[in-house]
Amino acid sequence: MLDELGVLIERHIKRRGAGEFTLPGLLKIKAVRKPARKERTMISPFTSEEITVAAKPASRGVRIQPLSGLRRMAE
Repeated sequence: MLDELGVLIERHIKRRGAGEFTLPGLLKIKAVRKPARKERTMISPFTSEEITVAAKPASRGVRIQPLSGLRRMAE
């Protein structure tokens, strides 16, 4: 059963899927877009030297949000 649930979640959050899966009363899983980040320089808080942070391309991530039913279980 859990394997099939995993397949169902994957189908929903893939690029061509709905981008969101809800398990009623428990949780909501969303695919989120993370924008690209430019290369930047900053001062290291440990050594006080200037360092360069590499650029990162745009990517997709997953955000899981507990719903009210799950929050009530934790009380």
